[in-house]
Amino acid sequence: MRITLGKISCVCVLSMIIFKAWATIKEDKIHWLAFDEAVTEAQKTERMILIDVYTEWCGWCKHMGNKTYQDDHLASYVNSHFLPVKLNAETRKKILFKGEPIPTKEFVRQQGVKVYPSIIIMDDKGSIRLLEGYHNEKELMSALKALEESR
Repeated sequence: MRITLGKISCVCVLSMIIFKAWATIKEDKIHWLAFDEAVTEAQKTERMILIDVYTEWCGWCKHMGNKTYQDDHLASYVNSHFLPVKLNAETRKKILFKGEPIPTKEFVRQQGVKVYPSIIIMDDKGSIRLLEGYHNEKELMSALKALEESR
């Protein structure tokens, strides 16, 4: 009888773990692009590039990914007005910036990013604006609208 109860308990625990993992996986509402793809598209459309700079260990970065960027209104606004890109600030993967390959880590440093999460807004001419730190969906929406209006 103990073996049966033990097996049942084990199955229940495993089921709960699997369900929790499945429930936390969300499909991104923002249509993230590769950096090079966004730069090419920005030159054609004159839309600004929104670069979400994150790290794997940053709790607030994860919170923005799971909460802020999952807001329907914000995601719709970002998808229609910006070319969104996610960049891991600590990777050495190279991106093409102003015609030159540069490690992502170096690009982020050159843009003045010192805080995670940060958002780099880049226009089609390469002009940069930086939003530092965590922003909830309302704060980010206000900041993005103000940036677009000042353009």
